[in-house]
Amino acid sequence: MTAHRAAWILTHGEIPEGMLVCHKCDNRLCVNPDHLFLGTNADNMRDAVAKRRAGGIHNHTAKINWNIADLIRSLSYSMKVKEIAGLFGLSRGLVLDVINGRTWKQVPIELEEQFKRSSLGISSPTPRRKDRKVKLLGR
Repeated sequence: MTAHRAAWILTHGEIPEGMLVCHKCDNRLCVNPDHLFLGTNADNMRDAVAKRRAGGIHNHTAKINWNIADLIRSLSYSMKVKEIAGLFGLSRGLVLDVINGRTWKQVPIELEEQFKRSSLGISSPTPRRKDRKVKLLGR
């Protein structure tokens, strides 16, 4: 059992099944009961996104950015997954995740503004096609 879960139990009692003990302070080592709250995994993920500490370019381990994700989608119409992966030095799995919208699917605010201003001649990213799925064996 982790220390923050033990701190919650000592202060508030049992943790209901399916619930996580989340951190308001975003310090995983923190055991201050005032900094902890119960939530589902979805609650924890929403909190992480709201605080800009999860996903996309805010993740210090990100290998690509929004522009490259959009370029990968564009190239997928004319190139094989293996070729795109080699071009960017990425795994085929990551390229497939980008193409199929499993990662890098949320359009950031900066790009949303580009979509809105596209009538002014500002170039915008390639529109996403949710109906297009690519399978590893087929590419």
